[in-house]
Amino acid sequence: MLKFFQNKWALVLLFSLSFLGDTSAQTTAEVWKHHIDAWQTKSLDAIVSDYTENSVVVLNNQSFKGINAIRKVFSQLFTIFENGKNIIDTPVLFDRFVYITWHLSLKGEDEQFGTDTFVIENGKIMVQTIGSPLYYTHPVTH
Repeated sequence: MLKFFQNKWALVLLFSLSFLGDTSAQTTAEVWKHHIDAWQTKSLDAIVSDYTENSVVVLNNQSFKGINAIRKVFSQLFTIFENGKNIIDTPVLFDRFVYITWHLSLKGEDEQFGTDTFVIENGKIMVQTIGSPLYYTHPVTH
C-alpha cells in the first residue's frame, strides 16, 4: 500500500511540475521580446540588462563571462551588423530555451548564416551560444 501512495505522489509531483514549464515559457517569451527589441534598437544598456555577472556568451569557441565582457561583445556585434541587413527567422521557444537562425547581408560580401541558442533562468539569459562563419572574417575579441 505504501508503494501505491509513493507512486501516486510521484505522479502528482510530475503533474504539478508540468505547469511550471508554462510559467518559464512565458518568462522566456518576455525575456526574448526584451532582448530582440534591444537588439533591433541597438541599445547596449538594455541588451546587457538581460544578463548577470554569472551569464556566459559562447561565440565561435570563445567564452565571455559577466556583464563587462558581454557588453564588449555586443558593442562589437552592433558595429559588425550596423552596415548590413539582418533577417532573423522565426524563433523556437521551448521551456527556458530560445533557438534562432539568422542571415546577414553585408555590402559587398556573401550572405552569412548564423545560429544562437539562449538558456533563460529566473528572467535572465544565463547562457547564449552564437555560431557563424561571419566571425572568422569579422572577429569578436575579448
